[in-house]
Amino acid sequence: MVDRMSLVPQDRTLTRLLDEVASTVTSAPFCWLISVDAQGFPNARPMGPPTKDPRLQNWRLRFLADIRSEKVSDIRATSRVAVITQRADNAFVVLSGSALLVDRAEDVRRFWRPTYDQHFPTAEDRLHAAFLDVKVEQLKAWIRGLTPEPFGLRWLRASRDEAAWKLHET
Repeated sequence: MVDRMSLVPQDRTLTRLLDEVASTVTSAPFCWLISVDAQGFPNARPMGPPTKDPRLQNWRLRFLADIRSEKVSDIRATSRVAVITQRADNAFVVLSGSALLVDRAEDVRRFWRPTYDQHFPTAEDRLHAAFLDVKVEQLKAWIRGLTPEPFGLRWLRASRDEAAWKLHET
């Protein structure tokens, strides 16, 4: 556990930002996944809730997908995606990064949960099941009480490498 009192102000802001973003992702009943097709056009579609606490998953989000879908074609063309989610009207988050298609049968079986049966009800359907594993590399957030006022005009942005997150001024 980090001693928050010993953190410099930017570190405290970053820690709070990451906590608030994780809370927003965790509380969202759904989100939007945005991919780019082979011609460079964006495609947005609603998705079920992402992985429950991204901090515990090293900022990776996993989504169920059908390998026959347009989103999977997009991921195969370019792995760059964004995930948009919100909490009521006071927290809006955009998570960007790269997506990996996880479609090996043994991996799908390992990640499978009984609740996924509603989307892939038969054994034949499940042959087309896959997961998108999104590695979050950047985030932008508008969170009331944390982002600069007036609310909605400026965001907080952070990016990460393999070692750590870094807060960027906007």
